[in-house]
Amino acid sequence: MHRFDALIARARRRPGLALVVLLALPLLVSLVRVGLGPTWYPTGDYSHTELNIRSITSSDPPLIGVAGRFGPIDAQGSHPGPSMAYLLAPVHFLLGGSSFALLVSTTVLHLAAIVLAVWAATKVGGRSLGVIVAVAGDPRARWGPSSSSGSAVSCCRAAGPARRTGSRSSASPSPGTTGLAHQFDGHRLVRGRLLHDPTEGADLARRRRPAPGARPHVRSLVVGLDVGRHRRSVISSLAVGLVMWLPPVWDEFRRTGNLSRLYHHFADSTEPTVGLRAATRALITEWNFGGAWLTGARHDPATTAPSLTGFLLFAALVAVGWSLALRRRDSPALTLQAVASAAALLGWFSATRIIGDFYDYVIRWSWVVAAFLAISASWSIWRTVADRATVTGGLPVARRRFAIVATAAVAIPSIFMVGQAGAVEVPYSIESKLVGGLADQLDVKLDPDSKYLLRWHDPAGLGGPGFGLILEMERRGYHFGADSWTRFAILQSRVYDESEVLAVEWLVTGEASIAAFSAQFGIKPIASFDPRTPEQQQRSLAARTHIIERLRQLGRDDLVVAMDRQYGNAVLIASSRDLPAEVNDAVSVYTDLRLPGAIFQVPPGSPLFTGP
Repeated sequence: MHRFDALIARARRRPGLALVVLLALPLLVSLVRVGLGPTWYPTGDYSHTELNIRSITSSDPPLIGVAGRFGPIDAQGSHPGPSMAYLLAPVHFLLGGSSFALLVSTTVLHLAAIVLAVWAATKVGGRSLGVIVAVAGDPRARWGPSSSSGSAVSCCRAAGPARRTGSRSSASPSPGTTGLAHQFDGHRLVRGRLLHDPTEGADLARRRRPAPGARPHVRSLVVGLDVGRHRRSVISSLAVGLVMWLPPVWDEFRRTGNLSRLYHHFADSTEPTVGLRAATRALITEWNFGGAWLTGARHDPATTAPSLTGFLLFAALVAVGWSLALRRRDSPALTLQAVASAAALLGWFSATRIIGDFYDYVIRWSWVVAAFLAISASWSIWRTVADRATVTGGLPVARRRFAIVATAAVAIPSIFMVGQAGAVEVPYSIESKLVGGLADQLDVKLDPDSKYLLRWHDPAGLGGPGFGLILEMERRGYHFGADSWTRFAILQSRVYDESEVLAVEWLVTGEASIAAFSAQFGIKPIASFDPRTPEQQQRSLAARTHIIERLRQLGRDDLVVAMDRQYGNAVLIASSRDLPAEVNDAVSVYTDLRLPGAIFQVPPGSPLFTGP
């Protein structure tokens, strides 16, 4: 009992740390669950990430990020920054470089971002802001490195890791937001008036009321910039940014020219942007108390109808925060809310300029902005409550209620997610089984001293199993590479020419495609595997039959033919706006269940396979 009381006392002294521990529980339980399950074989983007990590110690270290959909699939570019690979590398190498080590390093990076965010928030705004940032921590993104909390705190000028987010491998308005964070100062809005925070230390206990009739300086209200005041922060941020951008610049002139590729992709694009209406609708869906930033749900931003009630409640929270801060001339709260609002405006403008297919992942950065807006408004409200409670002598009661609400806001979702941890699956679990099943068969049939060129025909996905197989065979000591168009995903050192390989291996997925390949070349596969259960096979066949029947009824025989072509399901998904909802639902089921795969071996110089 004494130990329990001591633990409670420690939690009261360090509430932010206690909440971080609660946030970590679902992540750690999920990690244990996955570690005790079948071996995970990363595919797609996850295999790209690990291939980059494995290349750090080679003669071809990554200078740019993982491959992205910048241009056609056979001439795509990469995200500009390689820092994700380097941040994940220490734990990954320390644990032996296995696929499970990738999950552990991802979890550690996520938790480190939350801890640093809480620490930085506490340094800037005291315990109250630290607790609020801890509450906003996001335990849902368990398989992708997240610095959402760190990014939010960076915008209140903390010395946190998010000063470096501008060169990370993600598309977001973070560079502009980080620049504003170091320049904008809410004290200028109230002519230098420093309002005390009754919940923090004596360094914030001074208070100067403006003279009767005094008004804030007009220029300060409009601009609020003071470069000289934060010269050290600005210089250090510029220095870090320069260092972080050196690898992409070196790559531009000495390797792939990725920056030029990205520039021309956006500057020369003839595709229309999503536009004002679609972007606004999508962000109303995200900046919402029913939005994915709270639920983590997948959705189609182009078609999902926003919850008007959820948006109005979210907007009301932000408006109340602004109103209270302005009324009290609370400069710290104004600083935080001003940068959060600037981030929202910059993000909204960025969303209107999106080109290409409007998938949810292209605006997932809006989750960070939503959390940032909620953090800044909540802190403003708390400071108002605490200030009034100080005057009336009710601060201890207010603090207790604040602690109870904050703990419940973290504990209830965390407990729920811990309960759901038993059902957690690794990303693309069916593709993972396919790669593992094929790799086990190839392991006893190939020569580890020879080179093999891997090609694939993948109607159900986007080549994810192919990249996963290259990674897994390399892990087992084989030399697997691919054609030059994949160099942004696998790096140049794994690009092979037919003249230097012993054989060409074809990974073909789907019954129709496997039969067509066998008929065209007159050979049988050297390995084959169906990762689906019998029940999944039946569901897949039923979904395929329904899709074909409905497409023919709709006169879309072109899409029926495309189903078994390379990346055929991507064509179906891209046509979703022209298809009935039940067809799109069937396509989603068919895509998620994936297809069986087979490996065919042909000699170098053999003709290409284009599908049935």
